[in-house]
Amino acid sequence: MDRPLLPLLIAALLTSAPSRGDDAFDLSALQGDHADVAPRDPAAGGRGVRITFRPAEWPNARAAAPPGRPWDWRATGVLRLRLENPGPDPVEFGVRVDDDPAADGLKHCRTALGRLEAGEGGTFEIALDGRGPMALGMRGLPSSAGARGLAAGGDASFDLGHVVAAQVFLHAPNTPTRLDVLSAELAAPPRLAGIVDGFGQYAGDGWPGKVASEAGLKAKHAADLASLAGRPGPADRDEYGGWKSGPREEATGAFRAVKRDGRWWLVDPAGALFLSLGVDCVTTHDHATIVEGREGLFASLPGEGDPLAAFYGRVDHVHSGPVPRGRTFNFYRANLSRLYGPEADRRWADATLARLASWGFNTIGNWSDPAVARMRRMPYVATIGIRGDFATIASGDDYWGEMRDPFDPRFAEAVRRSVADGVAATRGDRWCLGYFVDNELSW
Repeated sequence: MDRPLLPLLIAALLTSAPSRGDDAFDLSALQGDHADVAPRDPAAGGRGVRITFRPAEWPNARAAAPPGRPWDWRATGVLRLRLENPGPDPVEFGVRVDDDPAADGLKHCRTALGRLEAGEGGTFEIALDGRGPMALGMRGLPSSAGARGLAAGGDASFDLGHVVAAQVFLHAPNTPTRLDVLSAELAAPPRLAGIVDGFGQYAGDGWPGKVASEAGLKAKHAADLASLAGRPGPADRDEYGGWKSGPREEATGAFRAVKRDGRWWLVDPAGALFLSLGVDCVTTHDHATIVEGREGLFASLPGEGDPLAAFYGRVDHVHSGPVPRGRTFNFYRANLSRLYGPEADRRWADATLARLASWGFNTIGNWSDPAVARMRRMPYVATIGIRGDFATIASGDDYWGEMRDPFDPRFAEAVRRSVADGVAATRGDRWCLGYFVDNELSW
């Protein structure tokens, strides 16, 4: 069988298929390839089929449309499966639907991945829209109540009006592995208009802790701060987060590494042994979402003259998605403004540092706000960006961009120059734990 999307994951993909205009699945149409398909035991409910995958590279159970009569799923677009794992071990599975016999797991198909724990059952929904969720700038689409949505990957070639096959498969099981398919059906695509509320939450469902009003937001935050005050963090830490009552090394006024009793340790500026536990992206500025071209997804955006309109912005380079540049809105900063007003940045930083300490963290990691890192209340890792005119190497799957060529002498010079500049910017700051070298960012 051709390899499925994300082949390093154990996957399985189900379908049995309707004829044109028929939304019912005939699970008995599934044919096994290194897999056995049989009706479920009546003692287990008798509904659906049991697939037993034998050890092989890609064992699968597949249903195909009649020759020359592809299935037309344009009026539906969502595949809903009820699955159970009757075995003693977890099963990771995926769902693949093909629109052409030439489908290879990447082109002309949609593939979704999921997992069932031992003895677990669940309903899974896979949106198969030909454009895919990324056409809306989303990794997945909302699922109905009680179901788990599985994000489907694949390129733009997929045609819902020309579905030719679907299958359930596993990747290289070591032993015979069972998966029960209780039902499979097609459903209408989810309604996407106004799925994001004014606080940046999903509007289509409720859950404990969901914010319903500005007053509720403030009440929840006040309760959170009170909880943090009652749990300030581990007591046996010094001002830098080091092991206060543990073995001591010389206090040099800077972070350093030492080998002690055959093991390497970090040592904080006061001489305490230090185990770095950090969180990346401690910032409020990297949470904006594109609204231009997606306005219909948002139930409530601030209008002109609204104080929250201050949190509109613009981005000119989007890594992936349907809008490469355009207007943004930062719901996170808008909510902070609702909580704190004009003191939002300072009060957010105070609350965030208290929260990190309460949770046991003692390091501000990479890609964080320099202003917060340099408040000298928690050690931080500084970012050094590598920029310059040097060669790059394409791998064929350059998600973040092409790899920098480490053998290009210009790259070595760019590293030396960038590291020297980064070290100079933090020289003498005893709260600087070290450096994270990134290809693009610097501060």
